[in-house]
Amino acid sequence: MERLLSVAIVAEYLGVSSWTIRVWIKQGKLGSAKLGTRRLVPQSEVMRFLASSFTPAIPAPTAKAA
Repeated sequence: MERLLSVAIVAEYLGVSSWTIRVWIKQGKLGSAKLGTRRLVPQSEVMRFLASSFTPAIPAPTAKAA
């Protein structure tokens, strides 16, 4: 079974506020599930979000046309 993380834990991990995580969930940028009154985020969803929002600091070299 996949690990589910609280909004507070995800916020701490990503270095943002819990409010930001809730906004991203509402905007559909971050998937979640509701269990009773708690909103939980699957760990794989956090990894997907990080991978999709990653921008390398140094652009990859491009091949030059000969």
